[in-house]
Amino acid sequence: MPAWETWIARLILAGFVIVAFNAIHSGTTVGQDQGIHIADTQRIWAQPGRWFTDNLTFRPLLYWVGGLGVWFSNDKFGYELASVVFTLAGTAALALVHDAERRVIASPLLRVAGLALVAFLPLTVITTVVYAEDTAVSLPFILAGWGVMRCLEESVEARAVGFAALGGLGFVIGNISKATFLPLPAAIVFVLLALWRARRLTARRGWMLLGLAVVLPLAVGGAIMEVGKLQTAGVVTQHSFKWGGTGELTFRSLVGVKASDRRVFDAPEYLTSEVRNGVLLYPMLLDNNYSYPALLHLGIFTDLLNFANHAVLPRPEPQRTAARRSVRLGLVFSVGALFSVIAFWACTALGFIRSRYMPSTAALIWSSLAITWYLPIAALLPFVNHVYIMGYWLPRLVLPAIWIFFLSFFAAIDRLPRRWVGWVAIGVLAWVAVLSAAEIRSIWY
Repeated sequence: MPAWETWIARLILAGFVIVAFNAIHSGTTVGQDQGIHIADTQRIWAQPGRWFTDNLTFRPLLYWVGGLGVWFSNDKFGYELASVVFTLAGTAALALVHDAERRVIASPLLRVAGLALVAFLPLTVITTVVYAEDTAVSLPFILAGWGVMRCLEESVEARAVGFAALGGLGFVIGNISKATFLPLPAAIVFVLLALWRARRLTARRGWMLLGLAVVLPLAVGGAIMEVGKLQTAGVVTQHSFKWGGTGELTFRSLVGVKASDRRVFDAPEYLTSEVRNGVLLYPMLLDNNYSYPALLHLGIFTDLLNFANHAVLPRPEPQRTAARRSVRLGLVFSVGALFSVIAFWACTALGFIRSRYMPSTAALIWSSLAITWYLPIAALLPFVNHVYIMGYWLPRLVLPAIWIFFLSFFAAIDRLPRRWVGWVAIGVLAWVAVLSAAEIRSIWY
C-alpha cells in the first residue's frame, strides 16, 4: 500500500469522525424508538439478569454502553457519550474495511474511493450516531469477517488460531448486539465448502474455523435465544408475520421498480405528506406505493428520518438541495452494486462446476457474510405485518451488507482491462468526492 494511500485513508477516517461528532453535537443521538431504548437501558442496569422484555432482536450491548455513559457522566450526557463510543467503533470498522479492500481491489485509487463512499453515506453516519440497536453492529460484523479472512491467509498455525478466535469473538459480540448475527456462521460454512471445492483449504484450517467461528457462535447465539424465549414467554412480541403474504409489500414491489419510483429523486422524507381528495396521506407509508429497491436507495443516500435536524420537516435549504444531489449522484453506485453482486454469485455458482472460476478467498468471505445478513431481512418483508408503517424496509437494518455490496462494485471495476482501470478509477474517485460533499452537506447542521 503506497504511503499516500495511507494518509488519504486516515484523512477519510478523520473526516468521518468530524461529521459524526458534528451530528452528535446537533442532537442526532436522539432517533428511532428513543423512549424504548432509554427505558431498556434503565431496566437492564436495574435488573442485570433480565436482557429481554418484549423483543428478541434488542440485545444488551447497546444498553451496557449507554448505561456506562449515563453512570460516567452522572446522567448528564450519557447517551451522547455512547454515540461517541460507537463513532470510534465505526471508525475502527472502516479501518478494517480498508485493510480488507487490499485483498480484492488492486487499484489504490479505487480503494480510497470505496472507503470514502461507505464512510460518508448518510446511512453510515446517522446509523452510527443514533442511539438504537443498529448502532452497535458494524464493528462486530467487520471484525468477524476480518478475523476469518486473516485466519485463512495466515501461514503460521498459531497465529491462524488467534485470528479464528478473533472471528468467533466478533460473532459472539454480534449476538449480544443484535439477533441478525445468529445465521452468519452459515456463511462461514458456505465459504469453507467453496474453498474445499476449489482445493484451497486444508483440513486443519477448516476444522479450526468450524470450531471457533461456527460452532462457538452458534452455541452462544442459541443460548441467548433460549434465554430470550424464557424471559418473553407469554408476552406479545412487537413483530408479527402472515406467512401467506400480507399484500402490503408484494414480491413485485420487493424485487422490481415502478415508474412512480422516480419520486425518490426529489429526496422526500419518511413522513412527507400530501392531500388527495381532501385526505391527508403519507406516500411512503402506503402499501406498494414505492418499490423496495427505490426506498432502499433513498434511505442509503439521505437522512430519511431527518434525525440530523431533530426530525423536523421539511429539510431546510441548502440541505434539501444537497439531499437531492446525493440521491441522484448515488444511483450509479446502487445500480453498479446490484449488477456486481449478481455477477459475483453467478461466478461463484460456476466455480462449483469449474473450480478455476471460484472467486478469491477474501471476496467469498465478505460477500457470503453480506448476503447472509441481507437476504433473511429482505426476504421476510412480504410476510411481516405493517412493513411500510413500521419501517421494516429501512436500510439501517442491512447496513453491513450495504457496505460490502458497494465495495463489490469497486472490485468489479478493478477487473477491467489494466489500460482502462487507471482512467476509470480517476473518474470514480472524482464522482465519489462530489457525492460525498453533497452527502455531508445534506446532514450538516
